Formats: sequence, C-alpha cells, structure tokens
Amino acid sequence: MPSGRFAALAMSGMDLRIGEKIHAPMLSEETRAVSAASVIQFPASETAYRAEHRAPFLRRLAIKMLSAFTHHLLGWKLRGPLYRAMGVHLDQEAFVGRESYLDPEFPELITIERGATVSARVIIACHDSSRNLVAPVRICADAFIGTGAIILPGVTVGEGAVVGAGAVATRDVPPGMLAVGSPARVVGERRRG
Repeated sequence: MPSGRFAALAMSGMDLRIGEKIHAPMLSEETRAVSAASVIQFPASETAYRAEHRAPFLRRLAIKMLSAFTHHLLGWKLRGPLYRAMGVHLDQEAFVGRESYLDPEFPELITIERGATVSARVIIACHDSSRNLVAPVRICADAFIGTGAIILPGVTVGEGAVVGAGAVATRDVPPGMLAVGSPARVVGERRRG
C-alpha cells in the first residue's frame, strides 16, 4: 500500500475507508483531499459512486489512454508502473500478464498484493453497469489467476488461492483453495510443489 504523500485506501471487509488523500499521482492536491470520515459501503450504486468520486475529464481520458496502451506492453517493468499511475494498488512483487484488462473506470478499487500473479488476458471488473453496481476487487498475496479468467466486482481471491484458466469468479475464493468453471466453484485445495 502507498504511504507518505498519498494515504492508502484501507480495506476493511467490504467497506472502503478513505484516508486523508487518495493514491492517484496524476490528480491535483485539491482533488486528492477527501474527508477522513468518508466511508462507502460496498457493493455501492455505480451512479452514487461516480457522483461521490468524480474525476476530472482529463484524468479520466489519461486513464483510458494508459489502459489501452499498458495492457499491450511487452515488458512487465513498464506495465507495472503504468498500472500504478492509473490508480491500481499493485504491489512491486505482483505480476500482471499481457493483454489483461484492469477496469479503467475504477482502477482505484483494484488491489493486487505481494507475490500475486494475474496471467495473460485476465479481466478484472470493478463495476457492472447492467446492475448499477460498483465494488472493490482484491487479489491477496501469492494468489494465482489463470489465463483468460474473469474476476467480477466485489470478489476477493484469498491468500494463496487459485482461479483456474477461463473461470468466472462471481464470489470470494477462500485462502489456499482452487476454484474453476463458470461460475467458479471451489473444487479443492491448492497443491504446492
């Protein structure tokens, strides 16, 4: 999590507690300043969340352009910092594969922790316009997301858990478990070896 000038977005269950400033290096100081008492219950209405967290047009445009460019970059050393610049909470030791789509509408709601691997062509969505829903997505430490998997809003992939290739995670995956299929179902424990 970021520290120093930008206070971290601290997650507590399904609440998003916003500190004094939002971690978004491209926003002005005035835009980043948020009341320390501000709490958003998740899942939230997409309309209400957008009204509460309205980013300036140029910021939204910059995020869209970064997103379109970033997921095609060949080198991880370039992709990681650009995802962070978009607002994704991405640990230095986490990995996101090529052509993965991290929701550019609400990148600040995506957290990928230490040692987590998000394989190629994974989709991580934090909003669902058809249901007017916005919720954070958290990929915990040492979790593995297989190629082509889809992680829907509000899902937490537990520490050391695996979401199989092509799976659609519609609900939380417990720590150390393996989930496969569409919708993803837990089928056993992760084998390490």
